[in-house]
Amino acid sequence: MSEISGRTSSAPLADILAGLGDDTARLLRQEFALAKAEVREDLKTARTGLIELGIAMVAANIALIILSIAAAQWLAHSMDPGWAYLIVGAVWLILAAGLGMAGSRMLQRTEVVPERTTETIKQLPGTLKGQQ
Repeated sequence: MSEISGRTSSAPLADILAGLGDDTARLLRQEFALAKAEVREDLKTARTGLIELGIAMVAANIALIILSIAAAQWLAHSMDPGWAYLIVGAVWLILAAGLGMAGSRMLQRTEVVPERTTETIKQLPGTLKGQQ
């Protein structure tokens, strides 16, 4: 082995490789921590949307039962009771569909993919090669 300033060239290279391994491990730990934080934040938003959707569904079911009976009874005074119940049921079905679509839109806005971490990891190979 060649000597540079009284040292072998393998010792500094070994130190550099060990440091590179430590830096890479630390970088990966930091990226995983970032991904975990991003996913946790997105899941919190999704949980809120699911809770709101669940509450809307329970409220819609209670309203459907109580108001359907009352409205159908009221309409039955001026038409056949069968038609009255059919009309009231159709109205509540349309309302439930609207609430379901609103909750679904909220869930679609929630992304569980950690975007910042994904972007940083894409840059990792270039960084390790010394590119920016």
